Amino acid sequence: MTTINRPVVVGVDGEPGSAGALRYAVVEARRRGTSLELVHVVPTYLSLGPAVPLTDLHEVGEEILRTASETVRELDPDLYFTTLIAHDDRRAGMVRAAEVENAQLVVVGRESRQGLDRVLSGTATAGIAAHTPCDVAVVPSFWVNGEPRRRVVVGIKSRHGSYLLLSRAFAEAAAREASLTVVTAWELADPYFDRVEARTHAQEWQAEGETVIEEITAEWREKYPDVELQTHIVHGPPGRVLLDASGESDLLVISRRRFALPPYGHIGGVGHDVLRLSEVPVLVVPYAADPPTVDAELVLEEAGAPLK
Repeated sequence: MTTINRPVVVGVDGEPGSAGALRYAVVEARRRGTSLELVHVVPTYLSLGPAVPLTDLHEVGEEILRTASETVRELDPDLYFTTLIAHDDRRAGMVRAAEVENAQLVVVGRESRQGLDRVLSGTATAGIAAHTPCDVAVVPSFWVNGEPRRRVVVGIKSRHGSYLLLSRAFAEAAAREASLTVVTAWELADPYFDRVEARTHAQEWQAEGETVIEEITAEWREKYPDVELQTHIVHGPPGRVLLDASGESDLLVISRRRFALPPYGHIGGVGHDVLRLSEVPVLVVPYAADPPTVDAELVLEEAGAPLK
């Protein structure tokens, strides 16, 4: 499958926090056999400090892109890439770039702003992951293309709305020649009843979870027989369970949550925690309802996922 017309788009802001994202984007563009676009968003306003002329901000953006371009040439001299300056807030600028370029993947750095600036301007990373029409990879600043661990982890909340998520997770595991660990966490809202349930019915939760995972992965296990599948059903807070389970992996795959009305997808509390704290890249898959009947190969091809 060729995806040369659907680039990998990476956001660069000149800060150390986006260094890992740039390295990851170069590797992904090469692995997927496509081009790379470097996007810098020049803010139309600054949350703190004195006003800065737009022309000055634009010049700073051009310098940031020049520096990022040099890094790409050092990492992969043969990779074709382009650059783009957008004028907007961080979230809207990256989302629009992904839409205009029909990106197959957007890569951004893990949220690095702290304190008052984060309160005033919001979490751009989560906003990009929630609203971009394609997959979004959120990458820690320290990520490097080292020795692969050959393990992909996917977090499943329920059997519903898991088709596209599992299709992407299996495809990623196959492309990386890695095993796939399906993780689900259970915890009751009331702390008292939760402790009682954990002591008296933990085995039932384990058995039910294994049954559900076996059912929803059946099609993908048949399609990807070489992907070793593992299950991890744990009692505890979902965010902490996912972070612990993915600590020694190459990639954590999660899905957006579903709104009752369009555009449906958004990032919930667990997703926010994972994007902010994960030590490994997190791939956020757009929400999609489970189709009644569908061809697995067609889903992957239309989504631009890397195939074997």
